[in-house]
Amino acid sequence: MEGLTDNRNRTASDVRAAFSKYGGSLGETNSVSFMFRRLGVITYPLSVASEYDMLEAAIEAGAENAVSTETAHEITCEVEAFFTVRDSLETRFGEPESAKLDWRPENTVSLMKKRPAPCSSCWTCWKIMTTCRTSMPTLICPTSLPKSCQPDSGTPARH
Repeated sequence: MEGLTDNRNRTASDVRAAFSKYGGSLGETNSVSFMFRRLGVITYPLSVASEYDMLEAAIEAGAENAVSTETAHEITCEVEAFFTVRDSLETRFGEPESAKLDWRPENTVSLMKKRPAPCSSCWTCWKIMTTCRTSMPTLICPTSLPKSCQPDSGTPARH
């Protein structure tokens, strides 16, 4: 979780209180950062180029990986190469749909197989984020809530 604030102490206190209120705890700074990797992520719509052309251009630009899904091309690179890769791809394909630095997990675990009941962890994360948003101008959670887990009437969604 990243926060942008003008008062670090107040923000840390508010976030810690929100976690405690919903049964969580806030670790020390960088206590889990070893489990994530900072990457540059550049996204283009599929209509811009074929999978092959995008992969070729990404490799030439110095990108680490290029993956084409059903909806977009996603190019990842090291943080140090981010601007070089982005500018090179922008010259060839135009402005990207998005270009940002992102935290990606080193390991992923599928929770849906183990937990088909109400998605309480998503609900808790959502409550923490909405509670913290009132005290901080910007709050970014590294994982987005799936559409099925977003509450509509104050109750957790069911899978």
